[in-house]
Amino acid sequence: MSCIPPVKLAEWTQGYWQRNVLPVALIAGFNNDTRLLKPGEGFVALETVHRNGHDFVGSAVARGASMALVQKPLEHLEVPQFVVPNSLLALQDIAHAWRMVFRGPVIGVTGSCGKTSTKDLLALLIGRERVHATPRNLNNYLGLPLTLCGLNPQVHEAAIVEAGINEVGEMELLGKILVPDISIITMVGRAHLEKLGSVQTIAREKALLGMHTRASGKVIFPSSCCSFESFRKFGGRSLVLLPEGEDMLCQTPEEVIPYDVSEVYESRRQLTLWRNSKTPSRYVVPAWSPGMMSNAALALVAASLVGAMDEDIQLALNHWEPSENRGQAKRLGNTVYYVDCYNANPDSFVEAFTAFRALSPHLPRLYVLGCMKELGERAAELHYETGVALKIRGQDRVLITGEFAGEMCRGVLDSGARDAQVMCIEDTDTLRSEVCSFEGQVLLKGSRAYALEKLLPENCVDLAKEEIAC
Repeated sequence: MSCIPPVKLAEWTQGYWQRNVLPVALIAGFNNDTRLLKPGEGFVALETVHRNGHDFVGSAVARGASMALVQKPLEHLEVPQFVVPNSLLALQDIAHAWRMVFRGPVIGVTGSCGKTSTKDLLALLIGRERVHATPRNLNNYLGLPLTLCGLNPQVHEAAIVEAGINEVGEMELLGKILVPDISIITMVGRAHLEKLGSVQTIAREKALLGMHTRASGKVIFPSSCCSFESFRKFGGRSLVLLPEGEDMLCQTPEEVIPYDVSEVYESRRQLTLWRNSKTPSRYVVPAWSPGMMSNAALALVAASLVGAMDEDIQLALNHWEPSENRGQAKRLGNTVYYVDCYNANPDSFVEAFTAFRALSPHLPRLYVLGCMKELGERAAELHYETGVALKIRGQDRVLITGEFAGEMCRGVLDSGARDAQVMCIEDTDTLRSEVCSFEGQVLLKGSRAYALEKLLPENCVDLAKEEIAC
């Protein structure tokens, strides 16, 4: 629980307390959803095109709200009300001011793929009990301020905050609110093209988080980002992760950190990092795809910057599990399921294909693919290209569902698959039947809209937990 002093709100915003009535001594964070509101939190009454949050203040009071942030006083309610011209802007102002009060390191994480996985791993490496990290998907213009308002300086020693965008201008706002001490950009890829337009624009927007990092801070990103001009402006503040075999494109970064990956055993890899040409640090990481290893390298460097020790890092890595529906491996009987269906874009599809193939290389494979959202005018083209990238074997099958299933199907066929191996299926029950009857290795990959995890048979066991138990 947070502990925001209500006496500060008038200083941080353009608001005032109705009837000069303050709530309890401290506000335990903010929430705009009465269903999730916890006793002691302040309720944020937002006015949107879909609903007016002022209609729910009474419900918030019944749930234990300590106060309400409103745009117009509600005279019939006794709850303390802080009145502002715009509830959302006031929340953002409060969040920024509260973040600036916090003295621990604030780490911002953005990228087209891997934000949540990197954030979750970093929290584990630093120590979850000491860290405040973005809950659920609270990472946009509303979610990020709500996340920051959950900081408790009496409990938390660090904060790890996701910054997610889907249109131009959002990162400028998020960066100004967050002002991170350390920024991590996981990668730049083809996500949210509908509003962002191009990969170059995406790179420019993602780089803004680094531009809003404190002058004394660090900006950490993989060398693949150096192909974009906007990532060459950090100079002496940038720490660039360089995988073995890649060329260095960035000019005068503070430090280039080479790393390489070698196999230890199934679903485990050794990650070796060289920092400042010193003795390399070696870690055994429970991950296997290039994207996962890149995210792990970014998190490891950030953890070391805030004082985590190698021995503690390895102990934490031993307990790392993928985030929910973001690269989870599960098993039921002789069938292994790779569940990566929280979200999807063309680059995350290719990453999922790589990870899936490495999981159990000798089993027959069933690819269950849901289409991608927010790709704009290039949607058909990118679905076709993603299908071409699949390149299945003779014993494999592909099931595709969604608006651009036909385009993806044509791509799979053009890459060499036979007609009998590829099907477009819209009916959920048929998909579930196909998944539950298949023996081998099953990939569930698609946008959140399709909720492909619902196709899993009951009683699946997480592979990581199963291996630990053995």
